[in-house]
Amino acid sequence: MSDSLQRLFTPVLYILIFFAGFITAAIWLAPGYYLENLPATVGALAAVALVWLAYVFAGLSLRHRRRESARLAALQQENVRPVLHAVLRPAADAPHLVELAVSNHGKGSARQVRLSIEAVAATPATAAVLACLQPLSAVSDGLDVLAAGESYGGVFADFETLAAHAAPAPFNGIIKVVAEYSDIFDNPCATESVLDMAALAALQPAAHAAARKPRKKLLY
Repeated sequence: MSDSLQRLFTPVLYILIFFAGFITAAIWLAPGYYLENLPATVGALAAVALVWLAYVFAGLSLRHRRRESARLAALQQENVRPVLHAVLRPAADAPHLVELAVSNHGKGSARQVRLSIEAVAATPATAAVLACLQPLSAVSDGLDVLAAGESYGGVFADFETLAAHAAPAPFNGIIKVVAEYSDIFDNPCATESVLDMAALAALQPAAHAAARKPRKKLLY
């Protein structure tokens, strides 16, 4: 704000200094003539200065309103902005199965969600995961709407199948899930989730342990 005032008032100050010097020199050289018309001259200069000041303040007010409108628009967009993150995890009701979970951690609904998956560090494990993920409806067809706080989970394989496809290599590698969608105002949004296959492999023993049922002891 101060920089804008300085840029606008600097030319005005130069003009006022010029006219003040001009009037002082004119009165010094011909005091009788200019002193008779001094009130009219000063009034004209004051009117010009007031018009210029009114123009300056109107411009500053308009600029402030534009900035305030842009700030409010950005704040409104942020309040309805969806934020999607993807993760690979064991299915809640069947821990031996692996699901792709996409959650909306933002404040608004995500529309027309499209997912694309690629390997960042290609390994046999990432190739197996990508092959199993492609037929998943969320990947092939996308999602129409994912509300704020809502999660989608789609089962695409089981741990044993993925491990068998990756063997004898270790179950590692990195894949990236890119989610492209729009908010309720049709503004485009996108997020990336980087998933480590080694972290998924670490969940495999716990999943199998949870899947096993304890055997009944035989009493003789």
